[in-house]
Amino acid sequence: MRLLPVLLFCTVLSLLTSCGYSAPSMNAGGPMITQVVPDSARSATPGVMLTINGTGFGTDAVVFWNMSMLPATYITGNQLTVVVPAADLASPMMASVYVRSRGQNSNMVGFTVN
Repeated sequence: MRLLPVLLFCTVLSLLTSCGYSAPSMNAGGPMITQVVPDSARSATPGVMLTINGTGFGTDAVVFWNMSMLPATYITGNQLTVVVPAADLASPMMASVYVRSRGQNSNMVGFTVN
């Protein structure tokens, strides 16, 4: 059953791409995610705080969760935190997470809601 969220994520990304959406891309010197902690949560959780580790985060950094912007708390240029609300954890899925900072997008990482 773990394969189903991955297949669904890939299908949605494929549909978005065919409609003109281009996935966030890393630019030289831009932000990069190396780790999201935790990297999964149970569905129907009342909310979860994510710690995003990486490089190139500015004080203007925002986190995108399934293409919806969430305000981030800047800790350092290598760490952000963000609260994912309960509504975004209501059902099992594979969510996409990326950071936008200084006008550039980071790599995209997956977050499993099971």
